[in-house]
Amino acid sequence: MAERINAAFEAGDIVDICHAIGTAARQHNLADLARRAGIERTNLYRAFAGGEKRPNFSTVLNVLHAMGLELHVTIRQNAKPMSPHGREPGAPGAFDPATSLPVEPEAPELLCERTPRCPRQNRV
Repeated sequence: MAERINAAFEAGDIVDICHAIGTAARQHNLADLARRAGIERTNLYRAFAGGEKRPNFSTVLNVLHAMGLELHVTIRQNAKPMSPHGREPGAPGAFDPATSLPVEPEAPELLCERTPRCPRQNRV
């Protein structure tokens, strides 16, 4: 079951991905699976039936989770990694996860106090 879904994700064809998840879903009790995924049984069936409608990402994740599966992201073989800022790795100014530290956002209350339309500024 997982191997077939992984193969579909590797191929990258959305129709094949939906078909593979739908086939795996039908190996379960659809009413129970839909309940665990938090969707209606008919919507579960339609989402992965292979028609024109495609499931949204949360439906895919919820159904995979309900079947006891999880989705992982890995770097493709022979893929040229790209910086989150669009610069090639190693280029001047490129993001380097090995040397860059995470930046903590400012506390929302501090940002709000500096914003002219902050609702907190109008409180008495």
